[in-house]
Parts: sequence; structure tokens; C-alpha cells
Amino acid sequence: MADISLRYLAMLELGKSFPSGEVLEKLSKALDIQTYQLFDPTSTPEGAVLHLEQSIVANIEKVVSAVIENVVKISVKQAVAAEFKNLKNKEMP
Repeated sequence: MADISLRYLAMLELGKSFPSGEVLEKLSKALDIQTYQLFDPTSTPEGAVLHLEQSIVANIEKVVSAVIENVVKISVKQAVAAEFKNLKNKEMP
């Protein structure tokens, strides 16, 4: 549909060649999309969903990491306080 050979198309898909502007136009016409959409993964519904999923996962990872960090800080503080209390109790006659 884009009037290019399958071998050349395979080279493009594998990143072993980069298309000229003319070939980009042929590809976009064959796919019935704007040329810029070949470079913008969020320009298709599937790409937008994938981008959204990746953003959600990244945000979840940040939140979980922050929560774990806070839990560790609190646990360390509690352990230090408990040890300090034990030491203080041992010093008292």
C-alpha cells in the first residue's frame, strides 16, 4: 500500500534504515494517519492507553517507594526509641 518493498519495510521496522520524507508520507498515507503520528506513540488510542498505563505504573511505584521509605524511617525511630528506653531503664537503680 505504501509502494515500498517488504525488505525495506522490514529494515525500517528493525531500525536498520531511516525513511526519507517521501517514504514517511507514503507510509502515513497507507496507514491513513498524519505523518507526525509515526513519531508520536500517544497519537493512537492504543498508544495513548499504553502511555497512560506506563504513567500510572510509574506513579504507583513512586508512591509505594515513598510509603516504604516512611515506614522504614518510622520503624528505625521506634527501634531507637525502644533501645533508648531500655538503656535508660537499665541505668536506673
